[in-house]
Amino acid sequence: KTKQEKDLSPVVAAVLGFFVTARLLYLILTLPAIDMAHEAAITTSWSVYSALVLTLGFLLDHKFLRITSLLMFGLTIAKVFFVDLSELDDAIRVLVLIVLGGLLILGGYIYVRQRESLRER
Repeated sequence: KTKQEKDLSPVVAAVLGFFVTARLLYLILTLPAIDMAHEAAITTSWSVYSALVLTLGFLLDHKFLRITSLLMFGLTIAKVFFVDLSELDDAIRVLVLIVLGGLLILGGYIYVRQRESLRER
C-alpha cells in the first residue's frame, strides 16, 4: 500500500471538519446582515467546504482527500435535487438546473486538468 492509503488522517479530519465548518458557514450566512434562506445557506456552506477540501486534496496531492470532497459534493447535489428544488417555482428550478449542470461540467473539466498536471510531475 502507498503512504496515502495508510495515512487516512486527512480524510478523517475532512469528514469531521465538515460538520463544524458547515455549521459555522451556515451561521454566518443566516446572520441578519446576509439573511440567506436556511436551505440555501446549508447548500452553500456544504458546497464551499467541499470546494476547500478538493483544493486541499490537490495541493497536498492526496487522492483520497479529493475523493472525499467529491463524495461531499455528491451529497450536496443530492440535497439540491431532493430538497431544494422541491421548494422552487418551475422557472427558477430550470434555471438552477442549468447553472448546476454548467458548474458540474466546469468542475469536471478543472478536475481532469488538475489530475493530469499531477501525473506530469
